[in-house]
Amino acid sequence: LFTSGSTGDPKGVVIKNNGFMNLVEWYKTTLNLSTKDTVFLSASVSFDLAQKNIFAPLLSGSKLFISEKQSLDYIEMVDLIERFNITVLNWTPTALAPLFLYEENFIKLSSIKYIVAGGEPLNLNHFKTWLKSEYSNSVLINTYGPTECTDVSNYYLVTNENLDSINNVPIGKAIPNVELFINDNLDDGSGELLIGGIGVSEGYLNNEPLTKEKFIYNLELGTRLYKTGDFVKYDELGNYYFVGRSDDQVKINGYRIELEDIENNMMRVDGVSKVAVLPKYEEGKVKYLTAYCIYTKEISSKLK
Repeated sequence: LFTSGSTGDPKGVVIKNNGFMNLVEWYKTTLNLSTKDTVFLSASVSFDLAQKNIFAPLLSGSKLFISEKQSLDYIEMVDLIERFNITVLNWTPTALAPLFLYEENFIKLSSIKYIVAGGEPLNLNHFKTWLKSEYSNSVLINTYGPTECTDVSNYYLVTNENLDSINNVPIGKAIPNVELFINDNLDDGSGELLIGGIGVSEGYLNNEPLTKEKFIYNLELGTRLYKTGDFVKYDELGNYYFVGRSDDQVKINGYRIELEDIENNMMRVDGVSKVAVLPKYEEGKVKYLTAYCIYTKEISSKLK
């Protein structure tokens, strides 16, 4: 699978069969998939989160729904969910949220059992009205995991029982056969998350230097680890929380974006002497990017 590149070159991640089967087994077991379920394939097949939605139904007897249209608006999606009795949705939080904005649509969404969010931080406020409604019997699952560790390494279940007690939704605990470690760097106990276990990939295709940089073998632990670049901390219950990044990478709609990549490409424009690209936040997550430039001469507005 290829990671979502920004202005740089996407990196091919060599996924292992047993790591992928472990992911699929966790998914179908956690969602209790059976012949009564229908999974909506709402993400592109090139997106890593789509893969488990293809194979888990095939291994559990569930239906897999694939729309005849490549692009759907949210009114069409709501109608399809009602018509085909969809029980499982898996998408980024930003993509899922508009489905649950309008209460008049809630009756059409009543078949949904599981909403699986991943790829970026989850804003619980976008889902609270739905989860508390009379039409909802849904469980919201917040997932976390890089492509380099086979899509999902952590998960946390949000139910009506814990809905009002959560301020910051954790990324939760490890899925089976995955190990989590924190490389402590800060006084508050937070540090970079290192992931080990069956889901850790073989590295990057034809890119040994980057593989050696991001994947390490810990002799003390006797295991191979992936350095996520994400800073986390955990609570007394063992749930992990995302704190921030150790570099300038951000995520928008689930896509990894390297700010430095954008800056370097803008510096190639004749007349540009300095560039700063900054993320703009709304409700605690990145909504868009803004670039600031210093020009040494006039440039055309028609840049290629």
